[in-house]
This record gives sequence, C-alpha cells and structure tokens, in this order.
Amino acid sequence: MDIDHYMTWLAFNFLIHNGDYADEVFFYFDPQVNKYRIIPWDCDDILASSPHEGLKQRNVTIGGKLLFSSEDMLDIKIANDPYLYSRYLKRLKELLESITPDVLKMSIEQTYTELYPYYSDEKIISNVQYDCYKDASLENLETYLSQIYQLLFDYRKTYLEYLE
Repeated sequence: MDIDHYMTWLAFNFLIHNGDYADEVFFYFDPQVNKYRIIPWDCDDILASSPHEGLKQRNVTIGGKLLFSSEDMLDIKIANDPYLYSRYLKRLKELLESITPDVLKMSIEQTYTELYPYYSDEKIISNVQYDCYKDASLENLETYLSQIYQLLFDYRKTYLEYLE
C-alpha cells in the first residue's frame, strides 16, 4: 500500500473536517508504483463539527491527535503508533504548505465559477424553498464561500504553527 498517499489523503480529510471518509474510498492496484492506492469519493460531509463516530468516541480512541476521525482501524493505528504518527505529521505539514493562500483562493473561485450557472437559473433557485438551503442567492453563495476560505485559511495557519 502507498502509505504516504494514504496519509496525504488522511491529512486532507483532517484539514477539511470531512465527517465521513473512512468508508468512502476505493483501493486499486497501481502497477507503476507496485502498490495499492486510493480513489476517494462522496465528500459530502466536509466542514463537519464532528466525525460520524462523534467527538467523544474519537477522543477516547485517538485523543488529541491531528486526525479528524477514528472510524477506521488503519487511522487508529497511524494515530497511536509513534513512528507512523510522526510520518503522518510530516505529510500533514507538506499538505498544508502546498495549499498556499493563493491555491486556496483559486479553489474557492473555481467553486464559485462551477456553481454560478445553477445560482443563475431561476427554475433551480425557485425549488430551493424545498431544500435545507432555503435562501439561495449569488450574494449568499459569495458570503458562504468567503467564510469557507477564511475558515480553511485559519485552520491552515493554526496547524502549521502547531507543527513548527
């Protein structure tokens, strides 16, 4: 298994507070590296306040480690093994350094660009009244994405400072 690839994915899930990721991954064999790698899917629980197992269970299982969830046995092993956890923290730091404020800004702008057509379609917006996002407008989308940018920017800064 390409453990560094897995740890980078794990670090990304920590950064975005993905509440449900342990069972939303496909493993495949990559003959170029002669290892198993992953393809994540269904990232619909990002920016969650707690993982699926709940904060209490997570804290009992892995304490204050910089992983978002303790739902998966491999993640628990990484969190509780000093060698693996130190290796994971290096991956986390590399990931945080690679997501510069400019990269983060570009991602938010790309998200806005991809959502804009839907928010500009009256038929879609009129049906939002039946959804949990009752007040859909381009202005609210801009505000929401700006808040997400600031949140991820702050997470990144805090975690980088902690890892120094």
